[in-house]
Amino acid sequence: MQYNKEHILAIEEANDISNVIAINYAFAIDSSLFIAPSTTREEVESVENKLKSITSSNAQPISNEINEIFKRKIGSVDFSKFKYATFITEGLPYGLGIKNVIPICHILRYPNLGQFLFNNIFYENINYNFGSALIFSPLEFPDEETNHLIQKFSLLNFFSKLLINEKASFENFEDYTANFPYDILHICSHGGEVDGYYTIEKFKDGYGKIHIIEYEEAIGFSTVDENNKIKTMQLDIFKKFDGYEWGSEELEEKKLDYAIEDWALNHQKKIKPVEIKRTKIDRPIEGSFGIRCYGSFHPGAFHYIANNNNPVIFNNSCVSWFRMGDNFIFAGARCYIGTLWEVLNSVAVEFAKTFYDSIKSKPLLLAFWESNKTINQENYQNIYIFWGTHFSTLQPSPKDSIERIIDNIMLALFLWQRKIKRIESDEVRDNAKKIIKFLIKVLRNDFSKKEIVMYKIKQLSWAFKKAKLPKVRNSKLILADMSKSGTKRSYSDLHNKFIN
Repeated sequence: MQYNKEHILAIEEANDISNVIAINYAFAIDSSLFIAPSTTREEVESVENKLKSITSSNAQPISNEINEIFKRKIGSVDFSKFKYATFITEGLPYGLGIKNVIPICHILRYPNLGQFLFNNIFYENINYNFGSALIFSPLEFPDEETNHLIQKFSLLNFFSKLLINEKASFENFEDYTANFPYDILHICSHGGEVDGYYTIEKFKDGYGKIHIIEYEEAIGFSTVDENNKIKTMQLDIFKKFDGYEWGSEELEEKKLDYAIEDWALNHQKKIKPVEIKRTKIDRPIEGSFGIRCYGSFHPGAFHYIANNNNPVIFNNSCVSWFRMGDNFIFAGARCYIGTLWEVLNSVAVEFAKTFYDSIKSKPLLLAFWESNKTINQENYQNIYIFWGTHFSTLQPSPKDSIERIIDNIMLALFLWQRKIKRIESDEVRDNAKKIIKFLIKVLRNDFSKKEIVMYKIKQLSWAFKKAKLPKVRNSKLILADMSKSGTKRSYSDLHNKFIN
């Protein structure tokens, strides 16, 4: 082990391409390298189950028990001799295991380690951020960090989209998280597991044979829309298939993968099952971690986020790492901050305030580490976990922030409109139309008419310059003409023309 370097990168041994990527990454950042014993999914789930059982009274005994697991994997390394550490892992929270003695970041080994590293390196070098923050809070707590964040981002000249109180609805969280361009999303809400239903479903596979699948389901739902419809999102926790425990060796031996795929295909095609029975569950469903919205709950699952960009996600709710951390990272997050067990509100508020007070002048990991040191209560120490790279930052807001945000929305509108013309699936086409409708609503409601018009004028000026056309008119002359004829009315006329 080389102790003469600032950084150490540790990776769990695995017989796949991730080790090759990790070794090259360690060489690129001039890091020491440590290969830890391999980690199975069962080991990760065992640690997760221990963490989920932590309460304010038993945090230290369970933490000590977990620490023994980490000692067996990395106990031979003195991490205090390094300035930073990165763990590429199947999902173990090594920062907790070594009590964050130095700034520690985690990177998921799967599903695409190379792409995750590329996204972080690309963001730090391309210098095309939006200067945009999305702040979500249904105001569940009498004292929370939301107002502090609003003031902080205002001082940083960020455009802040606020989903606060009744605006923190299921549909707004779904639409803005996926389709609005932002650099950082902050979630201040209740987390944890929710209740739902135990479902037993009979269905036919592609050969006409009947199977029985059993699962627990948690359902999030929106309010009634203008078409008198409610949007739902279902999270399924599978329990049994044809009487065999889900994930068991017995089920694997039966080689029923084809039938499970047929079940998923039936749901996709909305083919009705032979029989279905739902029973209400009056207890939290294990693994159903979600985000409390105004009047509902969201399971935190997305195909993409931030209009297909790579933002920072700070999910300051209870037990916010499990499953939701995976979901946001898979959807494109380049950094994710979450909690490992239930967090005390006063701890969460102080941690968030300290973090955001530091991000202007420090890398995100260093701001995270210093925030960790503000936690004095023994039962909540090292409760937060950082997924990302040690060099990641939140870049300053650019002078043309509004223009960049609008430009990204305009690009998305063009791509979705083009997709509609090419796809054959009615369902996909309908979803694309809903996204287009949302993006147009954003342009209408979240930006002033002047901002939209100024954006279009700049685009036209750029087009004239690119085409090398005579400078017959420019933006100053256009604005001068508008002021003569009544600025407000002219902005409205031009705005309606551009949007429509």
